[in-house]
Amino acid sequence: MSAFTFKEALRVFARAGRLQGTFGEPFYTNFNVVDQHPLLTRSGHRLLTLPVLPSFCNVNGVMHGGALASVLDCATTIAILEVDKKRRKTVSLEFNLSFPAAAKQGSNILILTEVLRVGRTSAFSQAEIFDEDGKTLCATGRHLKAFLQDPFELKEASNTLNK
Repeated sequence: MSAFTFKEALRVFARAGRLQGTFGEPFYTNFNVVDQHPLLTRSGHRLLTLPVLPSFCNVNGVMHGGALASVLDCATTIAILEVDKKRRKTVSLEFNLSFPAAAKQGSNILILTEVLRVGRTSAFSQAEIFDEDGKTLCATGRHLKAFLQDPFELKEASNTLNK
């Protein structure tokens, strides 16, 4: 299988038919890849932006912790898909998350991902979520995912790379 860039992996995953109508769809379809930014300090770093939509927020006008967890899950999934040469499906084994600051409705957040290790049966990644200026850390977490034997089916989605 040929390798994906991070941008291609996101595009293919976001347009996969089975994603439509799922909980993750608004995250995947609203992510934007950032190629140059001061937060990108290592070659393995990947950076996304995401608008903090009202539907992601709690009654206090800040992003709900569950939505931040979903963002971290979705972003690290794409990062792992980019580096796994077999493009295997994954499931979460362990997930931890801290929320040092709030992400305000109407702002954009920055999601910095890094795949730390890809093994035979699992992958270990981390992400940090910053406010739009990149100075305030809103959430940070680590994500351990197990590989399933089946590859991520790209037949229906692979045609979208040319669109």
